[in-house]
Amino acid sequence: MHLLITCLIAIAGLVVVESSLEPRIVGGANTTIDKFPFYASVRKTTNKYIGGAVIIGRFWVVTAAQCVEGRAKQDLMVVTGTDSLNEGGQRYAIESVHFHPNFDRFTKSNDIALLKLIAEVKFTKTVASVALATKAPSIGKKLQVCGHGATATPYLDRSVKLKFIETRSISTSQCAEKLHVTVDGSRLCAVSESSSGACVGDFGSPLISRGGIAGPTKLHGILSWDSSCGKDGRPGVYTSIVAVRSWILSVTRLVN
Repeated sequence: MHLLITCLIAIAGLVVVESSLEPRIVGGANTTIDKFPFYASVRKTTNKYIGGAVIIGRFWVVTAAQCVEGRAKQDLMVVTGTDSLNEGGQRYAIESVHFHPNFDRFTKSNDIALLKLIAEVKFTKTVASVALATKAPSIGKKLQVCGHGATATPYLDRSVKLKFIETRSISTSQCAEKLHVTVDGSRLCAVSESSSGACVGDFGSPLISRGGIAGPTKLHGILSWDSSCGKDGRPGVYTSIVAVRSWILSVTRLVN
């Protein structure tokens, strides 16, 4: 993995992005929050960006466990309804944090956490929840991941605007072969079809399939780690929503 030495320094109240193994999408295309209304971000109350998150209910968002592990909930907030790190959006305090019981901080297995918000999220055309996938994506299925980040390696011209990239799913055996690691059943993998990609992950960001005529947009994964930066055909690794779906529903009591 690439270790980022510098961080995005903000002035005049602009956001500051956390340094050290910084989560960033490289390349991709600009998008707007109405295309990804379920996208949210986890930030410090000082407005420092930590990682991506996903709205799954009026009081619930999901993110990568590593984004909130070791942090006090009163020092965090969730921001919805904006495609910029610098302006707009609604801020929500966190009532409770729920880590998957099998989360492993070293291997990043079951890298997922649920955040219950103190106030109900107000749904609009730019703020909405997303359906949880009920089955894993077929091999080769086209998927999308969105997040904030650099426009090129080595981490230059970081974008404060939301970006997205097109990916396709691959099997866990292909993933393990490409990354030379064990890929367990709590994960799924996707690879970019271009030179774009998540770079050291935009941790907590959603991997989705578009429904269109076939049905609603569905959440398939939460980005956990990625060392590819869109290069060499190496995949990004996500926590599989299907693998943890029953746990999500048992904690949130959502009907999905």
